[in-house]
Amino acid sequence: DVRPWFSPKLRSVLPHALARLRVEALHRYGIEMNVTAHLRKGFHRRHRDNTEGNRPRKLTFVYFFHRQPRPFAGGDLLLYDADLEADRVSTVAFSRIEPLHNSLVIFPSAAWHGVTPVECGTQDFSDGRFSVSGWVRAHEEDRADAPPSSSDQRLVG
Repeated sequence: DVRPWFSPKLRSVLPHALARLRVEALHRYGIEMNVTAHLRKGFHRRHRDNTEGNRPRKLTFVYFFHRQPRPFAGGDLLLYDADLEADRVSTVAFSRIEPLHNSLVIFPSAAWHGVTPVECGTQDFSDGRFSVSGWVRAHEEDRADAPPSSSDQRLVG
């Protein structure tokens, strides 16, 4: 379980990320996270993380880690240029973020993004591109009289 060591580190940078990304303050929030292994040919098609059913997701995070020296190529995170209000996305204009070991990327969950295919010289699981990824989600009902649950946190950017 990565939560005990990763959650405190993520929580320490969230206020700065909210301010930097101009995301409204989150008075109560929760964190969803998972670990992903992208092996040979692994990728993610272009998508957004706050689609129908996932609207409370405000921020997406990806923490990259892998063996050193890096045993794979590819696996770049692509953040596409988009007009979110008009729901238009470019397929040719994007920022490419290399999956550098021990690095964290945070972006709005409404942003269109994807992952390029991973190329590994072997089928060895340990040669893959690994990440802890997830979402910071706002609570839909933020009542002042409701005590936060054990998974709730307060975050003001």
